[in-house]
Amino acid sequence: MSGAPDLSVARSSLDFGAYGALRAKAQRDQGAALQETAQQFEAMFLQMVMKSMRATVTKSDLFNSQSMETYEAMYDRELATVMARRGGIGLSQVLTQQLDPSARYVPRSTEAALSLHPGLEPRPVNPAPAPKALPNREPVPVPLKGRRAP
Repeated sequence: MSGAPDLSVARSSLDFGAYGALRAKAQRDQGAALQETAQQFEAMFLQMVMKSMRATVTKSDLFNSQSMETYEAMYDRELATVMARRGGIGLSQVLTQQLDPSARYVPRSTEAALSLHPGLEPRPVNPAPAPKALPNREPVPVPLKGRRAP
């Protein structure tokens, strides 16, 4: 059974039988198992992103319940799994390229990457600010409570 994975049916991250199948798949074809594992990692990452995004939204009392939070977490888990299977944000592809020993991945230098985009100029990520000279001012005496200025 080879070919592209079925995108219409997402495997749940709670399907523990799939882990045994993944182990057997790794013994037969390490590349495919690595890709599957990278997709699961990307799904977990996307789920954490969605959980963090939901934490920033203020909820009204109407929609704030333990049941609602449980269903939102289940929905986010399954949505993240489907997103990862359909390409996601590209994290699984990068992980597969980095971890696959048979892949001939050669990291590009900055110059090589910029040559692909003519007109772009390299610039430092955090440029050092230019030093500013402080103005010369005469000290001003400040009267303190209970003391008189001389």
